[in-house]
Amino acid sequence: MTIRKYVAATYIGIEDVVINDIMDIIGDKARKINKGRIAFDCRHIDKLLKGIRSIDYAYLFIAGFKFESLEDIKRKADKLDYSFIKDDFVVRCKRHGNHDFNS
Repeated sequence: MTIRKYVAATYIGIEDVVINDIMDIIGDKARKINKGRIAFDCRHIDKLLKGIRSIDYAYLFIAGFKFESLEDIKRKADKLDYSFIKDDFVVRCKRHGNHDFNS
């Protein structure tokens, strides 16, 4: 099984608890990347999700990139490899900053 990058969402202020829980359950390091968000690498996400109670949800992190326009986002998203995803999936975004286009 491939190691993939994930982000866990939790309540602001308990990030250290989540980091310790992740390390206890899967034995890998985790780090705070933002308020209420913890990044970690994981080979068996099901094992983590069954054993952890300190997160609201976790999601697969496919890529991050900077952009200047909607067309820039489309170009960069078209270059991503989604072939490993075999089931239906959804993409959700959170908007930060001011842009000339809608979320």
